[in-house]
Amino acid sequence: MNNDLSAMFILEKLTNRKALGYIKDNWKKTIKKKTNFTVLKKFYEFSSKTSISIDDFTWTDLTMDEIFKKLDRNMSTAGEYTLYSLLRNPSKDINVLKQRDSLIKEFQNNQVFREKIQILLFKLGHTKHNINSILFEKSETNNKLQIISNLLVAPIIINIALSIILKSTGFLGLIILNFFINMYFHQKMESVINERASAASYIGMTVNTANKISKIENTTLLSYSEKLKSLYAKCKKIGDSSIFIGRLKGFDSLADYIFILFLIEERNYFKILSQIEKNKSELNEIFNLVGEFDALQSIASYREEIKEYTTPIFVENKPFIHGVDLKHPLVEKAIPNSISLQTEGMLLTGSNMSGKSTYLRTVGINAVFAQTIYTCLAKEYKTCFYNIVTSIEPEDNIVEGKSYYLGEAQSILRIVRACEGEVPVLSMIDEIFRGTNPIERISAAEEILQYLNDSKATILAATHDIELTETLKNYKNYYFREHVTENKLEFDYTLKEGVSPTRNAIRILKYLGYPTHITDKIDEKIDIKNHKKSSI
Repeated sequence: MNNDLSAMFILEKLTNRKALGYIKDNWKKTIKKKTNFTVLKKFYEFSSKTSISIDDFTWTDLTMDEIFKKLDRNMSTAGEYTLYSLLRNPSKDINVLKQRDSLIKEFQNNQVFREKIQILLFKLGHTKHNINSILFEKSETNNKLQIISNLLVAPIIINIALSIILKSTGFLGLIILNFFINMYFHQKMESVINERASAASYIGMTVNTANKISKIENTTLLSYSEKLKSLYAKCKKIGDSSIFIGRLKGFDSLADYIFILFLIEERNYFKILSQIEKNKSELNEIFNLVGEFDALQSIASYREEIKEYTTPIFVENKPFIHGVDLKHPLVEKAIPNSISLQTEGMLLTGSNMSGKSTYLRTVGINAVFAQTIYTCLAKEYKTCFYNIVTSIEPEDNIVEGKSYYLGEAQSILRIVRACEGEVPVLSMIDEIFRGTNPIERISAAEEILQYLNDSKATILAATHDIELTETLKNYKNYYFREHVTENKLEFDYTLKEGVSPTRNAIRILKYLGYPTHITDKIDEKIDIKNHKKSSI
């Protein structure tokens, strides 16, 4: 394990150059690695949420797990945890966002500084052990075992002292007996403390990393350094004790025997647990601060990779969003599209696959980016601070007996409830109430979308119901268009102003090769219905 004393010593002596090589090789690159989203989500749920945190539905709608993988170039577990939590907690404090931006820019522009930080984070590394249990759960110290571990060491110290004072080997047998007793106790304790000892050791190593970062001289670090020094002073004992627990055995047999003889790991384990319990708040701050350095160097790497981005401009706290040439971070060679809305909403029409859902996600993801990593994939981006809530892919739930429509209704209700808060709402809704019949769907959609707009929310809604474009007030109409022939299906993925002038659903069926007697019958029925409408 890369966070014990022996491994750190070897890394310091033998792999410093390799560490720097890894950092240089992976700068500006997406790093493929396995991500345990279960523990990341648990950390976020334990951490402080805000009134505008990204809920599970919105996170899933915007495919944020995949976005996280794209951004995650973290060297440490602390960085992974912090980046995930940061993305789920948009800020409405411009000073917080600008401070993050300052550090990101320093990582981009100052290679020497960046690599000093990255090497420390690389050495801290990752752990598979349960950090959440140490940071957030109460540490139950077994006082009985702690007393036993101290009592077992006392005879050894006495016997060794007597051997030296009396210059006698007569006590050697007792020392050997004590060794085997302590070895038995050590083996029994391994199963008891192994998981928590390794996690506690990682927390201690994070404390030591914070101390090393605080000593790096850099003007951008000043506000961080003072805080890190203050926190380290309170948690120094945890950092000192951590080198004696969770260590990798087998590198040095003599050291292993000494550790067993004096029960060094066990006694330090109980000591560090006691200190952790007293300093939970400070440890959480240290973990998040060290993690923030890692998370922001990840964003610096991402910025350098994509090159085309802008930092957002935040205006007064009224519904307002203006973005020029927005792009989706997961779409290669993405077609840029813009947005400009103030008090009005957007109604989006067009066939399936034309780009409506991708556009909704593009706007949502860039809104999250603006309020978290202060980075937008756009030429220009101005907005207010939003509470971002979406309903793009509501799901049914067979286990709970929940229908698709019920899932939709509950999803939309989240948006209605969010509009009752003080922060303006930005919401992307795809095919509202698609799980019910056209008569009820159109009526319900019209009333709800109008209510949301009247509630000062900024709403982007995609629909196939052209009737809504005629009845909704204060909504701008936009569409995506496809070009379909019997031999060709093309999409330009470019947003256009107005209502979709084409209905190509049947043409797509013909393109896919549906039997002509089916498609001809469909065309006949559509003609009959259109004739009836026009004669009314």
